Amino acid sequence: MPHLTSFYRATPISPLQSSSGPRSAKPPLMPLNRHSLLLLILAYANFQLPFKLYTDASLNGLGAVLSQVQDGKERVIAYASRSLHRSERGNPNVSSFKLELLALKWAITEKFKDYLWGAQVIVFTDNNPLVHLETAKLGATEQRWVAQLANYSYEIHYRPGARNQNADALSRLPGDPADVVMYGVESTMLPEALAEPGGWGRQQKEDPDLRQMHIWKAQGEPPRILSDQGGAFESDLMQKLCAVYGCKKDRTTPYHPQGNGICERFNRTLLSLLSTMEVASQAQWPSALPVLLQAYNNTTHASTGMTPHYVLFGRHARLPVDVLHGVAPPQYRGDLEGWVKNHHQTLLEAYTKVWTNVERR
Repeated sequence: MPHLTSFYRATPISPLQSSSGPRSAKPPLMPLNRHSLLLLILAYANFQLPFKLYTDASLNGLGAVLSQVQDGKERVIAYASRSLHRSERGNPNVSSFKLELLALKWAITEKFKDYLWGAQVIVFTDNNPLVHLETAKLGATEQRWVAQLANYSYEIHYRPGARNQNADALSRLPGDPADVVMYGVESTMLPEALAEPGGWGRQQKEDPDLRQMHIWKAQGEPPRILSDQGGAFESDLMQKLCAVYGCKKDRTTPYHPQGNGICERFNRTLLSLLSTMEVASQAQWPSALPVLLQAYNNTTHASTGMTPHYVLFGRHARLPVDVLHGVAPPQYRGDLEGWVKNHHQTLLEAYTKVWTNVERR
């Protein structure tokens, strides 16, 4: 397939792109740009066909090539490349698997998300362990990346490095950490629903999570919130919400999931629950969260020996299966004062049992 190997491997590109280089060095780059634009004719994406995505990563950056087979010929839709951010370059011993997974996550969920949302994607990588992503042992950071990828339908295939030079060349492109993207004139023609002015902004304003704030509404405003330093938790919106509701915002140190171990452990459990969904339904996993959480809250916990719902409310939830079989949890019969005392005693017994079971572990 067409690629930019011969251009991006040209050694003069690095000094020419340097912001500190001499101005006289920049003009020779223009003929090279014109030549590459004349040579490469990028195709318009056909959203009825599956996509091919070639990804690669190096210690310099990430590269990706998006293409499709149209009329029996593979056509490039877009090229993308970016350098590693400072935090991503901070660990010289970072594994190639993690870098390749980062390239996959960046290409699908960030750079080409408008193309790949709801589409079938075949991913080619020269990192063989990435092919076994579903059974790999992942850290907290990698689990978050995989959770983001759960929105998309993709399958990963191994491609030796010698045959993956298109994405490999882009991943070694030096320069500014900002993204470098090449689109054809036709490839910028997105479907009408996506290209409509304000379309994405309107959808964000109608986001049910932001509109309902159901967690805070149901459980009350927490006095303290502990999270990692992800963009969603450090955004202006979160800062303003914390200011309005009087919440103290604390954060864990980077790359230290042990600082919020309970939450990270539950993320692992949640990913296991999501993996039980049918493949056709996994793209809509956010809509399945209430059902999965209900199942979790009404399942006996291995550590406590009781369901989370019972520990929190002092009673078992009345579930649809109970109605189906005509089974109802026991109800207290008596006056209000007696109900309060009985409920208080039930909670004390539950907490005592939980503490005993936890101590045994």
